[in-house]
Parts: sequence; C-alpha cells; structure tokens
Amino acid sequence: VYLGACLLMAVPLALHLALDASGLDRFLGWAGGFLIGAGLLLTYSRGAWLGAVLGALAYLWWTGRLRLATRPRTLGAWVAAGLLAVLLLAAGAARLRKTTSASDLGRLHLWASAWGMIRERPWLGTGPDNFEAALRRHKTKGFMRHTGITSGQSNAHNDLVQAAATTGLLGLAAYLWVLWAAARLVVGALADPARRAL
Repeated sequence: VYLGACLLMAVPLALHLALDASGLDRFLGWAGGFLIGAGLLLTYSRGAWLGAVLGALAYLWWTGRLRLATRPRTLGAWVAAGLLAVLLLAAGAARLRKTTSASDLGRLHLWASAWGMIRERPWLGTGPDNFEAALRRHKTKGFMRHTGITSGQSNAHNDLVQAAATTGLLGLAAYLWVLWAAARLVVGALADPARRAL
C-alpha cells in the first residue's frame, strides 16, 4: 500500500517527461512510466491504481491532451485510454481475489475501532505513530471477530482517520490545511501557461 502511494505520485511526472521532454529525459519518462506501472500493478492496491489513473487523466486534461468531447487524437489521449483499460483489467482481477472483500470488511471494523480512539482523545489524539498501541484498548468486537483477538494494525488504512486518531482534531485540521494549501498551489500553477505542464 505504501509503495503504491509513493509510485502513484510519480505517474504525472513520468508522463510529463515522456510527452514534453526530449532526448534522455523523454526516454527516462517512458522507461520510468513502464516501471512505475509494473510496480503499481504488483502492489495489488486498488487505491493506488485509481489514484495513478486519476493523476494521469488530470495531467492529460490540464495540459490539453485529453478532451472528452472529441475523439482521442494525441499520444496523451491514447496513453490515458490505455491506463484506463489497465485499471479496469486490474480491478477485475482484484475482484477475483477472495481476500479483497475480507480486507474491505476488516477496514470497516478497523475504522470503527479508530472511532473509539477519537472519542477518547478528540483534541490531541493518541500521539503520532501510536495507532497500534492505542488499538489494543479500542478493538471492537467486530474487529476481533474478523481479524482475531491477538491481531494488531499499525495504521488506519485511511489518512484522515489516521490523522484524527493519532493527532486529534487539531492534527486533522492541520493536515486538511496542508492539502488545501497544496491544492491552491496546483490551481495557481494551472492558471500560468508557462508552468501548467510541469
């Protein structure tokens, strides 16, 4: 999951190099994109797959390579169509895995357990990197029934739930502010034609 989260952030950069650069940078973009795609598939992280495809589509849309109302005419549009096809195939393969639904149900029980942490210490949370220790006290019956009495989990499998449980509502507010500030920077860059592609 962590590898997928890191790799998906490199997809737009690889696309930028592959489509807008020249020479060695272009080759590195295509080679890196191939390796990133292979790594993403091997993570079996549906969230990483979806994030990678959405990041690629957003990059191609904002750079004018993809228009939904017209036929794909550019290499970027064909890359987007290929990425979407890969995502659909990978999602179909994931549905065939028996552990997928069990993993999803386990996350719901995990989030219910995290809710106990948030209620106990709403303002400052349980402390950074203290999720697993706090989970011992807040496991719900459903979580124990699903994963076993002695099982643990080092994170909440959700950034917002993790922030709320470990750093409290103040930490969650700070995290949301960082996301908002980053979004403002992106929107500002998109408004500037010189910086739009990068």
